Amino acid sequence: MPYIKLIPIALLLLLCAQCSSPQSDAPTSEKSALVQNLEGIFYTGTFAEIPDQSFKANDYGAVGDSTTLNTSAIQQAIDAAHAAGGGRVEFEPGIYLSGAIFVKSNVDLHLGEGVTIRAIQDDSQYPERPTRIAGFEMTWPAALINVYEEQHARISGKGTIDGNGKFWWDKFWGDPPRSGGMWVDYERKDVRWAVDYDCKRVRAVVVYKSSDVLLKDFTVLRSGFWTISLTYSERVHVDGVTIRNNIGGFGPSSEGINTDSSKDILVENCDIDCNDDNLCIKAGRDDDGLRVN
Repeated sequence: MPYIKLIPIALLLLLCAQCSSPQSDAPTSEKSALVQNLEGIFYTGTFAEIPDQSFKANDYGAVGDSTTLNTSAIQQAIDAAHAAGGGRVEFEPGIYLSGAIFVKSNVDLHLGEGVTIRAIQDDSQYPERPTRIAGFEMTWPAALINVYEEQHARISGKGTIDGNGKFWWDKFWGDPPRSGGMWVDYERKDVRWAVDYDCKRVRAVVVYKSSDVLLKDFTVLRSGFWTISLTYSERVHVDGVTIRNNIGGFGPSSEGINTDSSKDILVENCDIDCNDDNLCIKAGRDDDGLRVN
């Protein structure tokens, strides 16, 4: 998958009502020609097309009691769906505590109403993976929900992804903000900029080196770091997603949707409230960015 340069064919934020079907419900006459052209790219062929079969995470041992660690059970359901050629992974209503999970090709991780996947506040549950942070390639903790080198994948539904981020916010700069954490130590040494790289925090959703991915209708709360990170990917549609990162604290660097060196990205019908860029488009930084791009 070549990534010669960042080509933001469209990165649109339309603050309006959420849609309920994969393609926007607004009448064609109300859409711009650009949006219509992009939907033509996404919704022809097999974009994020998922086989019609269901896999219940609860059947694999997932328990929505907010205390049981469900990483393995959820991953088993995803892997079973993938091995069967694809399908939808579903949950009974509840709060599912989890570490990093990885959505596979042809799988829809479907979070229905009343379903929350909540990040466990334990760094050991997020293995480091290759990624790009602030324009530089490096390893970084996996996100709560990851799409890594996959095709035709979805994260959908009216449920919630809870980043449970205050653990990482306080690690960065204490409570209240700028009163402690690594921020104060690095500020005293006049290397405040370095804390952004050295304080490794967990993102909510990562799409990395993937294509034909749909992120639709869910809500994200309290991301520990960037909320949705799209890197080296193409044909990603983010539709009807709500982001709320000012709940229970002040999350540093909790960008909404961070797009790096990707193409054919459509963001629409989203409502974002965070403590950094709501939308961010980048293509690497300095020599490392030139090396890659």
